[in-house]
Amino acid sequence: MSADKVVRTIDPRFFGCNMLFMWDDGAALADGRIAKCLREMPCRLLRFPGGDVADNYLWKTHTLDDPKWWPAVQGPHTTDTDEFMAFCRQAAAEPIFVVNLETGLVRGDLDRAVRDAADWVKYCNKEKGYKVRYWEIGNETYLYVRTEAHKHKRVDVTPEEYGRAFVKFARAMKAVDSTILVGAIGPSYLGKYKAGNWWQGVAPIVADDFDIAVVHQYYNPPSYEKYASRPLGLGRDVAELREFLRRAAPKWKPLVALTEWNVGKEGKDGGMAYALMLADQVGAYVTGGVDLANFWPLRCRSSFRALLDWKTRQPETAWQVLSLLSRNFAGRLIQAAASHKQVFTYAALAEDGRSLTVFVGNKTTGEGGLDVRIDAAGFPARSAKAVCLNGSTLTSEDVAPRDAEVRLEDGHAAFHAAPHSFTMITLTK
Repeated sequence: MSADKVVRTIDPRFFGCNMLFMWDDGAALADGRIAKCLREMPCRLLRFPGGDVADNYLWKTHTLDDPKWWPAVQGPHTTDTDEFMAFCRQAAAEPIFVVNLETGLVRGDLDRAVRDAADWVKYCNKEKGYKVRYWEIGNETYLYVRTEAHKHKRVDVTPEEYGRAFVKFARAMKAVDSTILVGAIGPSYLGKYKAGNWWQGVAPIVADDFDIAVVHQYYNPPSYEKYASRPLGLGRDVAELREFLRRAAPKWKPLVALTEWNVGKEGKDGGMAYALMLADQVGAYVTGGVDLANFWPLRCRSSFRALLDWKTRQPETAWQVLSLLSRNFAGRLIQAAASHKQVFTYAALAEDGRSLTVFVGNKTTGEGGLDVRIDAAGFPARSAKAVCLNGSTLTSEDVAPRDAEVRLEDGHAAFHAAPHSFTMITLTK
């Protein structure tokens, strides 16, 4: 790696999370444990009222458009707009709102849905002074295929229909507050999707009106062994999309928000297997050009794939990974590469140039681990320290950070990477 080859600035708002209005309700938030965990992480960006539920949520009445559709939970015990904003202040996180697009299409009254969205901006930013900057229009509208086995959305929408609807929303909302940034949604890659070539259809229509490209991605390796055998390609997909949109929409900022990401529901491997997949994704997405991000979800009833435990509201494996990175993966991303196919790495140079933080993931599982040498051209280190995130076995849930040994050899850092480990090495001039 070379300390003078800067790729981009790392936005601290990459380390955000999704908050669901019906799960993270008054009872869950009452004792302050969730807010405390998010402050300590720190979590920079909170998404509300959720993902798919946002397209069934009516903010004015704090009810569901279709009470039988997901999540089929509503009532005064759930979190409304004002309660969410109060929680954002407690957690020291910035909000991002998801606007209900689908109800307007289902009911054949898009104009009313547009007015409701503009009124939400007015309520938040003009009446309450919340200064909500980020708004995305709809959630995963491109997943339009509905069958009895997979009722993901209530209505089928083409790229062109979404593009025209988006323009109506964006212009009405910005007429209320011209400082807001409005996100158009789509897949995290180019090419044919379930609703056709989505971005190719949407981009020409929204080119003058969108500020954020909002994407989602759930990484689904068939097994840990398959994951460990090859590098991730997720960053390349995002980079290609970013370049396409830059050409298709010259007025675009550009700003990319990955407002849902995790391993997929099919993921079976917890512990360090899961931790390595998350850490690997962070490096890939930031390198590929993602600015803002929201991990999915904050809590989940029956899965290891959550930030906090459902009942205890205490940190899970994902929190351990994202906390280590949120506190330390900051400043300027520099070019970095690993020579071993089962090792991934990325690095950040502090804004003042005095420290370089290198992250190394060892995906190997055999005994012995690997001896690693960090060659950081242009950065003569005088001191080094290391922290290793690991567990007793590949899938055990005792994942935690521990101090690790590192030594300097002629200005280069060297250390032993244990099997299935993620190590952070901080070099100081």
